[in-house]
Amino acid sequence: MYSLRHLQLKNLQVKYSFCFVLSVFLLSSCSSNHIPIISKETNVKHEALVKVSYYGIPGGPLHNKLTASGEPFDPELHTAAHRDLPFGSILKVQNPKNRSWVIVRVNDRGPGINGRELDLSYGAAKALGILNEGICSLKVVLLSKDKLKIKPQNKSS
Repeated sequence: MYSLRHLQLKNLQVKYSFCFVLSVFLLSSCSSNHIPIISKETNVKHEALVKVSYYGIPGGPLHNKLTASGEPFDPELHTAAHRDLPFGSILKVQNPKNRSWVIVRVNDRGPGINGRELDLSYGAAKALGILNEGICSLKVVLLSKDKLKIKPQNKSS
């Protein structure tokens, strides 16, 4: 027969073991540096929780500067910068905290900081309610990976 003290210690040991296993699982899931939105090998659409930031403000220094796609940057539009996705790719971005979502079009390259997967325009960030957060984890779904041919504008016109 087990004593009451023995059962209490056994119960405590089970609780600590569970907490240890849970922490190892959570830490291992956070260690991934890059969660691809799309698999280059299979070309299969994915959804992922990714680190997102935003850039540009209305009337700021980037307003009307040419993006990597050649179109002028408008911070009020719902656009995004991604390192690999073709220009014109369409993404659904959702804030899991407030369940708001926007559709954005990739028209620039970035973010230039490791650990971040996507840079949103000011307008998209405002619609998602993340202006005060700066950097956050958002759910991103690739809706279309079509290449969009954008004719660069001449600076002289």
